[in-house]
Amino acid sequence: MKIGYRHFDLAWLYGNEDVIGAALRSSIEESNGTLKREDFFLVSKVWNTFHSKELVRECLNETLTKLGFDYIDLYLIHWLIFLY
Repeated sequence: MKIGYRHFDLAWLYGNEDVIGAALRSSIEESNGTLKREDFFLVSKVWNTFHSKELVRECLNETLTKLGFDYIDLYLIHWLIFLY
C-alpha cells in the first residue's frame, strides 16, 4: 500500500482474498490512522457454481471473513452463465 494501490481485484477463484485482506489490515494498522478501510476499493466475484441466493450469501460471507472487513465495494458474478 506504500506505493499507492487503492483498487483490488479479488475473487474466490483467484484464492487471493485472505492474503490481500491481511496485507490491507496490516497497512491500515501500520499507517497510524492515515489509512482507513474506505480508502480502498475492493471488488470480488462469486463463482459460477454458487449462483443461488443462499450460496451467494454464503460466498459473500466467506469473502468478508477472509478479508477481515465488514463490506466490499463491488460484488460481481465471475462469469455469467445462462441456463436454458
